Amino acid sequence: MNAIGPIERDYRAKRVEVRERLYPTPKAVARIKPMKAMLRVTDPEIKELVSQYKAIDIVPWENATRAERIKAIKKQVSSKHHVSIALLEGTCRNRKYVQARDECAYRIHNEVENLSLAQIGRAMGGRDHSTIWHSIDRHMNRIKRGDVQ
Repeated sequence: MNAIGPIERDYRAKRVEVRERLYPTPKAVARIKPMKAMLRVTDPEIKELVSQYKAIDIVPWENATRAERIKAIKKQVSSKHHVSIALLEGTCRNRKYVQARDECAYRIHNEVENLSLAQIGRAMGGRDHSTIWHSIDRHMNRIKRGDVQ
């Protein structure tokens, strides 16, 4: 029997609502295609992505590969926290970097489907699955306390 009750249903709905408010799903992912002409884009968010590359192809989030989604999440988190991707994947234990790393692991866990904790750990710079689990747990606690911007 796999039925859930009304309390669990409300709890899950609240979690989804909070996740969408804190981390809205991106409209598209930038996929670099060499030797292509520049695309004409009208959406300002996508235009900003296009301006970062000379030759680019815009892919809807639903059609992006796992690696592209992970790369996009890392880029968003690193720009939000003003941290380079190398420091995001690094071993520095400064609070600023650790919190960014925790958010990145949490978002990859929730937004990229069918990834094990070990796979997320490899994507986050070769971390152990238990480290990723602890990062996700710490970030969830920060969300519950309201410490996330």
